[in-house]
Amino acid sequence: MAMVSRREGADLIARQTGGFMVRNSNDFGLKRIAEDQNGYYLLAYKPGDETFNKQFHHIKLRVKRKGLEVRTRNGFLGVRETELPQALSTTGQLAKALISPFGANQITVRLTSLFTNFETGSLLRSLLYIDSKDLSFLAEPGGSQVATFDMGIILFGENGRIVDQQMRQVTLRLTKDVYENAVQSGLVYTLDTPIKQTGAFQYRIALRDQNSGKLGSAGQFIDIPSLEKGKMALSGVVLLKDIPDQPANAAAATQGGREAITAGPAVRQFHPGDKLIYAYSIYNAPTSDSTHLPQLNVLARVFRDGKLVFTGPAATIDSAQPDLKRIPSVGRLLLGPDFEPGQYVLQVVVTDQLTKDKPQVTAQWIDFEIVK
Repeated sequence: MAMVSRREGADLIARQTGGFMVRNSNDFGLKRIAEDQNGYYLLAYKPGDETFNKQFHHIKLRVKRKGLEVRTRNGFLGVRETELPQALSTTGQLAKALISPFGANQITVRLTSLFTNFETGSLLRSLLYIDSKDLSFLAEPGGSQVATFDMGIILFGENGRIVDQQMRQVTLRLTKDVYENAVQSGLVYTLDTPIKQTGAFQYRIALRDQNSGKLGSAGQFIDIPSLEKGKMALSGVVLLKDIPDQPANAAAATQGGREAITAGPAVRQFHPGDKLIYAYSIYNAPTSDSTHLPQLNVLARVFRDGKLVFTGPAATIDSAQPDLKRIPSVGRLLLGPDFEPGQYVLQVVVTDQLTKDKPQVTAQWIDFEIVK
């Protein structure tokens, strides 16, 4: 099974904008980029006025001569430059940080967005980690500290089409003790975005501190499965350190304390020797005609640089749940001495055991980092 990794989002952006992605290269691909510029033909055309109808227009280019490689943008949105600020409903520096593929880093932010489903519908639950030292807090009478920032949220769908966008102002008013803890450990801001469509999306968030003007942005490539036709699917994976005497859920990792923040699902940085918990939900699991219960197996695999470095034992999922349409499941992973510092991907694979000829298989993944 092909592993889905975070860099697929960058690869998708590169291909759909007429470029190519350089990966696994110590010289940043400079040689390949230089060779690519040695000889080429540049074609252009000017669209007519009827094209600017605020619809997406596809671009297809073919050449007859053999041996030529054609690269072009996948298409463009028929919006004039003078209309773009109204189309995005954002202005100035925040708008540029929001739509730019290059992250703004004056404010350190990390984004973890998880697909989940409830009886009321599907949504993206996002955990946004903010380094509090990058925000400008102002003291208030009584010892409280206040920071205010503008937040822009945008969801790009197929061909760069804007699926959803939001603008909000966030005011953080922290007591003295909470502020001191936040300066050391950072803050986790939680927000939910309703999802009305399925498919692959690029989700981006940008912040602008109102006091200092500093900017920060983060993005994530997300695949939203369809649950309408009853196909088995997984929610996003919550990954956190197993802290003794605390519940094994995401909420326990976002309610204060240095250990809770640094080991929480919003940051996903761990140390060798840590015991991890990964939690997720299974949707639309097939059930047996006789027992009316599903039979599900789960397998956890860990990748580094696209190579499989760990495979856990297959385990049976407890299916005795009150809501069989949404079955929660929790697994554990020990980061042994073989896990050296670096970037990793945890993949969770769930297999339906009822259908022997062609069993349903679904997978979800989450990236994490091991630090010294």
